[in-house]
Amino acid sequence: MSRWLLTLGLGVLSASAWAQQPVTPADLVGTVTKASTIEDRVMRRDSREWQEKYQSDWLIEFVSKETIRPTFVATIYHPAVTNKLPPAGGGLVTLGRVRELSDRGGGQALWAFDAGVLNNTRTFTAGAVKYTFAITRNGAGFDCTVTVLWGREVSVPYISMRSAIDGVWVQLVSAKQSSSSCQIAATDAKRAAPAAVKGAEPTPKAHN
Repeated sequence: MSRWLLTLGLGVLSASAWAQQPVTPADLVGTVTKASTIEDRVMRRDSREWQEKYQSDWLIEFVSKETIRPTFVATIYHPAVTNKLPPAGGGLVTLGRVRELSDRGGGQALWAFDAGVLNNTRTFTAGAVKYTFAITRNGAGFDCTVTVLWGREVSVPYISMRSAIDGVWVQLVSAKQSSSSCQIAATDAKRAAPAAVKGAEPTPKAHN
């Protein structure tokens, strides 16, 4: 039976009532979420500190109600050079299952979905990061927003990880999200059209 019909046979679910229903992973099967965040960061290596912009681009395909296929691309903007890193991920990930990681010095990762919110939490040697994708319904399909939040451990005033560029240990001293965009597109023509981008801002130009 179509999800647009009430199971008790009371008729077609109104658009306003449908929009108020929490989004579930089953609703998103056959869609791809494209999301981006830009952060202003202060980094430290040994005793040297510098500022950079860090852009995170996500492509998340809902393969089934239990599995997703996330791909991540990072672009780091320094005053003199821009480093775009190779895509990471691309394999199937089971929601709610913790995975051990070896990159960036090691840690754990967990993708979880609850009440219309998809969270990606990743730990490092010291500290952790969480990307939150909040998804709501609209008349055409779905809207989304994305935020990134860093967490420090007690008595450790920074995030410790290996650099994604050269593998040397670095510290994230501070990070502030400056912009974001998020949209959900259908991979099947029978599903909803892509939702409008929420809060998108231009991608910063590379520094020459």
